[in-house]
Amino acid sequence: MVPLRRLLKYVLLFFFLGYIAFIPTGPYPLLLKGQRLDHLFAYGTLFFSLLVFPFKWPKKLSLLIGSVLFYLIIAFFSTALSIEPDVSCRGLAVTVGYALIAVTVPFAIHPYMRPIRVALIMLAAVSGAIVIWAALYEPTAYTGRFHLSLPFQNVSGYGLDGKGFVDPNMTAIGLMMCVIVFLQEALTPGKDATFFTRFGKPAISIGAFAIIFTAVIILLSRSAVLSFLLALSWAIGSIGLLKINNFNRGVLKKTALVGTSALLAMLSLVLIKPEFVQTYWGRVARVFQAEFARTESDRILYFWNTLEAWAANGKTLLLGQGFFTLNPHNEILRTLGGAGLFGLFAFLSIFYVFHSRCCRMRSGTAAYLFTQNMLLAYVAISIQFYGHTKSMWAAFTFLLANYLAETIPKPKGEVADRRTGRHWIRRSLQLHSRKLANNSAHSLT
Repeated sequence: MVPLRRLLKYVLLFFFLGYIAFIPTGPYPLLLKGQRLDHLFAYGTLFFSLLVFPFKWPKKLSLLIGSVLFYLIIAFFSTALSIEPDVSCRGLAVTVGYALIAVTVPFAIHPYMRPIRVALIMLAAVSGAIVIWAALYEPTAYTGRFHLSLPFQNVSGYGLDGKGFVDPNMTAIGLMMCVIVFLQEALTPGKDATFFTRFGKPAISIGAFAIIFTAVIILLSRSAVLSFLLALSWAIGSIGLLKINNFNRGVLKKTALVGTSALLAMLSLVLIKPEFVQTYWGRVARVFQAEFARTESDRILYFWNTLEAWAANGKTLLLGQGFFTLNPHNEILRTLGGAGLFGLFAFLSIFYVFHSRCCRMRSGTAAYLFTQNMLLAYVAISIQFYGHTKSMWAAFTFLLANYLAETIPKPKGEVADRRTGRHWIRRSLQLHSRKLANNSAHSLT
């Protein structure tokens, strides 16, 4: 009989997989009886994570969890004094949910990080394939930026501006974050000389990456591409400080290979649908010329309005005008204007503690250190261009889960066999069958 706590963990894994499925799509409005599926999976993940949370964590993580709780306390006081209580209460509820998921779920899922990474990159590849397919078959007369919206789904009142689709930046940021999370798996050398380890795993990785990068190129998200390249440079520099030069050379070779594959995939679209490529280059010209000038001027206006609201009086200087009441397309400025200097200090302390605890472990493997540094840098850069609340807290979730997977011994019977790479379920069934055999033998004697 499966113990209740383990059964609850299995249910949590189900909801968590649903929760992360909406990372590579952005908040795509799939509905179930009028309720958004991404919200339902988030509620289920939070509920079951609290049920299985041990409430006893390693002392090394006390400062990390404390920094998150301190930020939530400042957000609560800012909400209580907000000039728009309804907006602040909604923002606080969302932030509390994502933050609690980030600090509770990793304690339950860390033994299963290897299959979770594989599931995440497969979900991202499917999302990327949907982007490519939908872009090829959308009306060629449409000349705006491409948005993820399935042709057969009519969801009025949901999505971006109530039109049933997602901002391309949200989709692109999520896709690239999935790539970074999977890098630890892709860059870890296989210990067994099987055909899958030598050829299958690299082929699947390169194929999935090529699909995802092609989708990001179609989405024309400047922030996702720039954040990825800068984070890659930061991670290479961080590993270089540890003098792991051979590892860096391997990363650069694989990056070049994946980039070439994505370029070839993009060029192959010329043969599939030439009119799409002609429309695409017209969009590129608009995004990087007229639209770039317009959006950047709008952002500068948002920045100045936020700073003026923050400097209005002594109360706004310390606690802001209200949590989540401003959206200058920059998480740091939004925190400063909404929660003041106290909120900004608490917000930045979370990044500092995650970096000092999860990204500087000298005993960690090269793949672990590279992935952790790149993931934290990626989210720190991407939030300068847009409001990526869920993506930011999802990154914190993976940072802590990777840290726990690297430092806490795996419980027997619940993890994959590293030599063969098979799933933990097979090992659990073997142990269960042995127990039944022993019981039957005792009963016969």
